[in-house]
Formats: sequence, structure tokens, C-alpha cells
Amino acid sequence: SELVSATRCAQFRSAVAMASLDSAGVGTAIAHGEVLPPELTRRIPGSDAQILTFLLTFLQTQGLDSVPVFINGGYVRDLILGKEPDDLDISLCLRDCAEDITVSVLLDLLPAFAASRPELGVAQVKLATILSNTSKDKNIDTFKAHFVDTTGKKTEVDVMPTIGEETYSEEDRIPIRDQRGSPEEDALRRDLT
Repeated sequence: SELVSATRCAQFRSAVAMASLDSAGVGTAIAHGEVLPPELTRRIPGSDAQILTFLLTFLQTQGLDSVPVFINGGYVRDLILGKEPDDLDISLCLRDCAEDITVSVLLDLLPAFAASRPELGVAQVKLATILSNTSKDKNIDTFKAHFVDTTGKKTEVDVMPTIGEETYSEEDRIPIRDQRGSPEEDALRRDLT
């Protein structure tokens, strides 16, 4: 059976603006926030497509199917270059959600969702924060999720909200971040690799 349809993957958007040429010299342009074109979504490895479908289905069951989901950075670059991506980083734009909806709250629901929906192919989800204590104190809502499919294959995914304005205090080099930033603000703070 097909793990994910092009329609489902097409809901993922690029968090960067890029252009590439295929082997025939035909260009593919990707603008920030635009839906990934089919020639790129077809390159998403099956296990990653399964996770992306799982996340979209989860958001839909939570009444959050309008939440934009962005694939970030090197993953998009690798798709464009025709390489197999190996570092799935996802941002959720929670800007228009109620304040009590956070990445942490949503990810805490994933293990039970995986157990209740085995037909989606994700057998287990384990979560870990990836931040220093100082970052945790500043409430940066970033997690590493470990997805295990029904064959036992593990895939690590970094999940965070779209980050807006960053402000710094004189005492600390770690910024205080607006976690309800727009996708554009989030893209501007990222490096292009």
C-alpha cells in the first residue's frame, strides 16, 4: 500500500526560497511558504513520508488541520540536489492557535495517538527535549521526537514552533524567542545551507 499520497505530502511547505536545475537543466523554483512541488515530494523517503502523513493525520484529529507544517533547512536542500535527506526538521506555525496549544502539548499526545492508530505505521513515539537548562528556563519549545515504525526502524525528527523576534538580555547570550512567529520571521532567522 502507498505510504503517503502526493496530495498529503504536498501540504508541506518549504521554509526557504531556493531554486535548482535537474539533470536536464530544467529549473525548479521553490519560494518560502509555497507547497513543495511533486518532483520534490516524490523524493521524500518512504519512512519520512509515513511520519509526515502521521503528523498531518494527528493534527487533523486535533482540529488543527489548518496549522502550517514546514520542512526546514538541509532536508529541502537535499531534496533539491537529488540527495536522500537524512535530517528531518519540522516547524509548526501555531501563531493562530490558542495560547495553550504548544509544540510540547501536541507532542505529549503523540505516543497515545500512535498506539490508537496502528494503521498509520508508526508503532511508537519517544520524546526528548534537546535544550540546555537555560534554554528550558526561557521556555523554548523544541523537541526531538523518535518515531519507530512497525518494522522497528527508528527515525529522529526535530520539531519546533516557528520562531519570531529574538531579544537578548545583557546577562545572557541565549535569546528570548517569540514562539508564535510568522513563517517568514522564522525563515529569516535561519541560515541557508
